[in-house]
Order: sequence, then structure tokens, then C-alpha cells
Amino acid sequence: VDTALGYKNQQGVGKALTDCWFAKGRARDELFIMTKIPGGMSASEALEAHYENLHLLGLDYVDHVMTHFPADWKVTPERSSKEQRQEEWMGLENLYYRGLTRSIGMSHYCPQHIDDVLEIATVGPSINQVEYHVGSGDIDHVIQKCRENKIHFMSFSPLCGPCDLKDPLDSLINGALVSDIAKK
Repeated sequence: VDTALGYKNQQGVGKALTDCWFAKGRARDELFIMTKIPGGMSASEALEAHYENLHLLGLDYVDHVMTHFPADWKVTPERSSKEQRQEEWMGLENLYYRGLTRSIGMSHYCPQHIDDVLEIATVGPSINQVEYHVGSGDIDHVIQKCRENKIHFMSFSPLCGPCDLKDPLDSLINGALVSDIAKK
């Protein structure tokens, strides 16, 4: 189960867990629950955001938490620096050491962002979640960086779900790229 503060889906997932999973006597450890905190946070903000995740989900811990982006969504200078990424990572490590998550990771991180974290990490990232599909540009350098550092590469949007393409003919779902591959 993949949730995030940015998706605003934790409360619904938490209700489903309570009403449909736990109410039937199913064990928590049969699920892998992953969530995200926004990027660009301080260590204390990361802790606060994760406590909100847990409250909304109705859980004591998650299996994986990651920073959603290597900066805040606006990429403001004070929230997108190497130092900021390192501080946020220390916040994730704090969550791990407190038993509030079983593993920690990142999303949308390029090789330089990964290096920024690895420079100070005492707990290595287990996952880097990156948009990847047949229409993606060359991201082999990201995959290679993950392999070199034993970080699982996890793709999302295999059909370019949130893509905002200007020309509908370029759409991966209906466009020539996928159609041509399908004809083969």
C-alpha cells in the first residue's frame, strides 16, 4: 500500500485497514505499507510529518517511509540544498531508530542527490522511487547509482499517469510510441 501526505490518501487507507483488514483478524505484518513525507523539511518537520502519517493511517509504524522529492515542490533555494537534504535524511534516520518505520528511502533522487545523502547516512536508503516508463528519457545513470549503492530502484507511473503532455498525440497510452511497440 503506497500513501503520502501529498496524495491525501492516508485517512481512507487507515479506515480501510481498520474496517476491512484488522476487523477480520488479519495481521499487520501481512501488509507492506509505505508512505512519504514532503521534501525540503528539517529533521524536526520530518518527524512531525511522519507522526501525522501514522495518526491518519491509525498505525504505530510503517514498513517504509521516504522523502517525496529532493527539495520542496517549489524548489526554493533554502529548501533544496545539499545541507537541507542531509538534514531531512537525519530526520528519516531518527524515525528508523525510533521504530516508526522499518526502512527509509527517497523519491525522485538523481545521482547527485543520492550522493548528498550517502555522504552523511548512518542508515542507507533502501529504495529510490522514480518515474520510469517507455517514454522516459535516459535514466540509466540513476539505475546504475542505485545498483552501486544497493538501493532498490522502484518505478512508478508505467503508463505516464500524471504526465501533462501538451500534444495528446504524444500521449503514451494512445500515442505512436506504445502503438508501434504493440504492433510488433
